[in-house]
Amino acid sequence: MKIILTGMMGVGKTVAGKKLAEVMNIPFLDLDEHIEKKACLKISEIFSRFGESHFRQMEREACNEISRMNDVVIATGGQTLLDKKNLSVLASSGIIITLHCSPEKILSRIKNDRGQRPLLASNSKEALYRIYSEREPEYLKLPNKLDVTHLEPENVVEEIMKLINGEESRFEMIVGEKRSSSLICRGIIDNIGPFLKNIYQDKKAFILSDTHVFSLYGKRLTSGLHEADIKEDVFLLPPGERQKNLAVVKKIYAWLQEKNATRSSLFISFGGGVISDIGGFAASTFHRGMKLVNIPTTLLSQVDASIGGKNAVNINEAKNQIGTFYFPEHVVIDPLFLTTLSHKQMQEGLIEALKAGVIADKDLFLLIKNHVPEIMLKDLKLLEQVITRAVKVKTSVVTQDPYEKNTRATLNLGHTFGHALEGSFKYSHLSHGQAVGLGIICASKLGLLLNLTSEYFLPEFKEVLTRMKAPTKIKNMNASRILSLMQFDKKRKEGITSFIVPKKVGETLIIKDVNKKYILESLKEISHG
Repeated sequence: MKIILTGMMGVGKTVAGKKLAEVMNIPFLDLDEHIEKKACLKISEIFSRFGESHFRQMEREACNEISRMNDVVIATGGQTLLDKKNLSVLASSGIIITLHCSPEKILSRIKNDRGQRPLLASNSKEALYRIYSEREPEYLKLPNKLDVTHLEPENVVEEIMKLINGEESRFEMIVGEKRSSSLICRGIIDNIGPFLKNIYQDKKAFILSDTHVFSLYGKRLTSGLHEADIKEDVFLLPPGERQKNLAVVKKIYAWLQEKNATRSSLFISFGGGVISDIGGFAASTFHRGMKLVNIPTTLLSQVDASIGGKNAVNINEAKNQIGTFYFPEHVVIDPLFLTTLSHKQMQEGLIEALKAGVIADKDLFLLIKNHVPEIMLKDLKLLEQVITRAVKVKTSVVTQDPYEKNTRATLNLGHTFGHALEGSFKYSHLSHGQAVGLGIICASKLGLLLNLTSEYFLPEFKEVLTRMKAPTKIKNMNASRILSLMQFDKKRKEGITSFIVPKKVGETLIIKDVNKKYILESLKEISHG
């Protein structure tokens, strides 16, 4: 785990960071000291000899370097994360924690070391207040804020540990005689062994993951299993949608057979939506069903893909054509996995969560709308609220209609258009979340054409996508190809395609037998030229 401390000069990042590293038993790195060692010069000397712009370039290079480090506490400089490039790089590599402090307290802390702070070389109180007034509004935009004005360093560490650990939330679905539970808890991966040991007697787990996820978190998962005397066999796939095919599933079957897996064996899907889809399909069909636990590591899989019991693989450009309904015994959701996601991965997961808000939770929609920047930067409390509310929506809908006979189809909002869009670009141009966002725009336009959707919905939805920097239009779209791919939509019955359209935020409708001209007109809403 990487913890990145930021905040004004003098808030106590270095002192608290050293104590935090001791508690977590991982190394500590002070970014300014790191730069000084590489330059063989003090920061003040770099400023005086080469100027501030040269130092900032060195700082950017250092941020790129430390973004590749794991298991470390880092104290950044006072202005480091106010640089958008630095913020972007580090936000995808660890947990940013922003320390706040009153200017008066800062002044008392730095009164004896102003000579080491080039921007306070004037030795004036006015200089600090000027810098504080300039920077504080920017710090308020950063995630995981903690006021340390009245805290001693050891208390700061306690508050940070509380932030990292969080509290548990549980949801349960009952499908026939089967109970499927979802546990949301920060840091649960480190206690996964005892958690599973209390549930399963089998001493072996079969883990399906991808190479990227396992390189980041595999050791933590297996270490947790070993603590509970659970041994593991691991099957790794390259990341990406192209793995969702029967040829890959056949290889998984061969692996399970070779390793003597049985119906009572534990199968763990450890990764994003692709892994939970393939893993769920393999686990549900090998020996007619193994015990399944999903450990989702992306926002998209945590709020959607890993929960509802739908598992499938693709055929050519047609998505999720062969699949099963098979509910995991447990879904174990650790929001801390999200701290290493890229902007694009956060974006696609947040669009799926936004979809849940459109379907059945206006407060979730507004939560995302009002806090996009902080959520994208992985504010843990906000993220946990988003995940919890989205899981609650999906659990509620699936419990009422587990096998998609009726109302569960509303969870496919944006997917009839979205899946066809993905297929038309051969899964290489759009992420799934981006395709769903564009699909909801098309569904909204369809609703407007049929006088079913509020005129206020589409502009508001587009505004939220824009705040996420998600596309609202797309170039080189082949409308006839998209229309052709819709014939493979799973909701299609007796040759008729169903569409889910939003009536307003928090309410949707299922419509059928839509005239082709309205579908083509709806696609024009996302066409860029």
